[in-house]
Amino acid sequence: MYNLSCRPMFVFGLGLILMPTFVGRLRLIKSFLGAETFMVLARLNYMVYMVHCLVVLWIISDFKQPAYMVSLNEWFLAIGCVVISFIAAVPATLMFEAPFLNIEKYILFPPKKRPSKAGEANGQEEDSQQLKRGPKYFPLDDETTDSKNKKFLE
Repeated sequence: MYNLSCRPMFVFGLGLILMPTFVGRLRLIKSFLGAETFMVLARLNYMVYMVHCLVVLWIISDFKQPAYMVSLNEWFLAIGCVVISFIAAVPATLMFEAPFLNIEKYILFPPKKRPSKAGEANGQEEDSQQLKRGPKYFPLDDETTDSKNKKFLE
């Protein structure tokens, strides 16, 4: 019975935790999962995935004789591969991934030009006020969104 229901119950419980987070509730979990450390690890994780196979092949090809695999040797090999993969992923991320993210940022979201002081005197004050306020999207943490969700859920 346990093997039949363990995975669906895990997914159901995870959904019960994550769904209120997406709607705007449970701000503690949202702030924990959205922390800067997780963003850095997520960016680094992809490069670890790309480098890990090369590290494993490098370590295995460096053996002078066939390895006698004991549980302790396997643990040292696995931990060593992961540590070396993370160390190799840091410069690889900075060299390959970060420049493309910056290019993507400037292509998809170009910086808005601020109007000159003379333009504001000619009646373009509204445009400059819009630039100061930022884009016209509404974040999920807005009070109006919470009130709309309360009405929808009730």
